[in-house]
Amino acid sequence: MAHHSNDADDKYIRDLFKNAIPLSAPFGSTGRFPLGKLSQSDEGEIQFGIAADPVKNKVVMNFGEPTAWIGFDAEQAEQLAESLLAKAKLLRNAQRLKALKIR
Repeated sequence: MAHHSNDADDKYIRDLFKNAIPLSAPFGSTGRFPLGKLSQSDEGEIQFGIAADPVKNKVVMNFGEPTAWIGFDAEQAEQLAESLLAKAKLLRNAQRLKALKIR
């Protein structure tokens, strides 16, 4: 399975995402509801990031705060899938390069 933490101030995560911080807002809740409210517990839009760590061979998502669930429309879900696949491919390519160097 995957790793997880509720520590939004983890040094490893801060370092991994230091160049990925979105310019429009820090990671976490924005306080806005641009697509309305999905349910009573909906806290609105959340800004998050996706990074790849080729040294530890991990794709990491940073929500900036504890998050129990997240909902996407079809376009957002496709964008998320594309981002995750792009980071996974980056890791696979790094693994292949490393394997070639070892030979």
